[in-house]
Amino acid sequence: MKKTAILVLLTLLFCTAAVWAEDFAVTVNGDTIEFDVGPRIISGKVMIPMRFVFEKLGAAVMYDDETETISSYCADTGGGARIITIQIGNSKAFINNDTYDLDAAPVLVDDRTLVTPEFIENALEAKVVIDVQENSIGIINIEG
Repeated sequence: MKKTAILVLLTLLFCTAAVWAEDFAVTVNGDTIEFDVGPRIISGKVMIPMRFVFEKLGAAVMYDDETETISSYCADTGGGARIITIQIGNSKAFINNDTYDLDAAPVLVDDRTLVTPEFIENALEAKVVIDVQENSIGIINIEG
C-alpha cells in the first residue's frame, strides 16, 4: 500500500512539473513575451530564453558560436555600464570585474541560451516574481 501511494505521488509530482514547464507565461515590465523556444524545467530548475528578456530590458546581447560565450552590455541602476559574460555549461558568470556562482549553468536548446530567472535578476538588477499557482514569471526593471 505504501509503495502504491508513493508511486502515485511521484507520478503526480512529475506530471505537474512537466505541465508547468510547458504552460507558463513570462512577462517583462507587464508585456507578455512570446518565445520561439519556450521556457522549461531542466534538472529541476526553471530556465528561460535569455536574449528575449535581456533585449526587452534594454541590454545588447552577442553570442560567440566558437566559444559558446554570451556577452551582454547595458546600463546599470547607477547609470554606469554593466558587462555580463556567461558560457554554455559554465556555472560561473562574470559581471563587470566580479565572478558569480550560478545555481544552474546556461544551456543551449535549439540555438537559444536558457538561464534561470535568478540569473536575470542578479545580472540585470531586475525584480523577478515566480508564481507557481498562476504558472507565470514576472520580470520588472528596477529603476535607479
